[in-house]
Amino acid sequence: MSHTQLIKDTLNILDLNIYFEENCLTKEKYKGQICLIYKGTLLYKPEECPHCLCVVPSRIIHWSVIARLKENTSMTEIARQKNISTSSVYRVMKRFYRPLNPFKQTLPKVLCFDEFKSVRSVASAMSFIMMDGQSHALLDIVVNRRLPYLERYFSRFSLATREAVQLIVIDMYAPYVSLVKKLFPNAQLIIDRFHIVQHIGKTFLNHRVKETTARLKGTSHSQRGLGKKLKRYWKLLQKEEAKLNYEKRIWRASFKDYLTESEIVDRPLAACPNLRQGYQLYQDILYAVKKRDQSLFEDCLTRDISGLPETYTTTLRTFKKFLPQIQNTLHYSYSNGPLECLNNHIKSLKRNAYGFRSFYNFKLRIMIRHGKTFLTK
Repeated sequence: MSHTQLIKDTLNILDLNIYFEENCLTKEKYKGQICLIYKGTLLYKPEECPHCLCVVPSRIIHWSVIARLKENTSMTEIARQKNISTSSVYRVMKRFYRPLNPFKQTLPKVLCFDEFKSVRSVASAMSFIMMDGQSHALLDIVVNRRLPYLERYFSRFSLATREAVQLIVIDMYAPYVSLVKKLFPNAQLIIDRFHIVQHIGKTFLNHRVKETTARLKGTSHSQRGLGKKLKRYWKLLQKEEAKLNYEKRIWRASFKDYLTESEIVDRPLAACPNLRQGYQLYQDILYAVKKRDQSLFEDCLTRDISGLPETYTTTLRTFKKFLPQIQNTLHYSYSNGPLECLNNHIKSLKRNAYGFRSFYNFKLRIMIRHGKTFLTK
């Protein structure tokens, strides 16, 4: 019989997980009495006392950290609040949370693809993210957005799963088009409306800046005055024409008159025929996208823009390149709006944490925040 078993039998200890080393018996004074004390080692860390059911303090801290990880709080701040180290917070996160395996799930009928700024160790610092286009649930985050990597990733899904996908919403990123054609045989592509508006919006913005700079450098007082008006009211020029105020007149010091927002836009454009042509094209594309007017959009692509800057030609050429996908955009109501919202949450989390070094930690924290993990015991 071992000395451990002998001591257990002598003291009537029934716990099988207590171990006594040799020379574990000492005489000590305890509460004024000379006592024999056996010092043993418990081979596991209990969650609670079996007699009084009091929870071990470390477990309380762990569950408190687990709850805080779901909030938009930095790891350092959680460590400070719980009076533990930042490394301990990371250990708790990795110990209790595991990301769901996406390959054990079926893909939805509508997918949304996008990318976001990831950690430095990632190639080109951009990672791939996808979402369910109908339920707006986060599906997975992939470390690299490059085509070969994504092909290997999606090839792990069965052909039947990929064939079930009907629509995929993307931005104007050519590798996504190649990816979908190769791995999703039944899927139609949709260009996100925001990127269409963004493309033409930046083109008109650059045109207005060019015209404004030329006027401000002019020799005549009237030309410089026109340049100042274009610069001061640039937000109204970028604004959707239907959202301009046509009724309320306010004193405008630059014009020395009471004018509505629509009149403020009309007067500078009347003095800049070239800018007015670009403005009209910009507004027509905005209207076509908003009202899903396919004939108007295609008409915009065939207009004579020889008098406009070269950037308009580049933008319209891009639209013509993605015209089949844009036609689907004007037909269906799906967009990457919810995914862009999720990207903003990721940026906020990254900003509060002052960045992440490890992609796995970053991904796991995002998954915890959006309920795409399972909790281990």
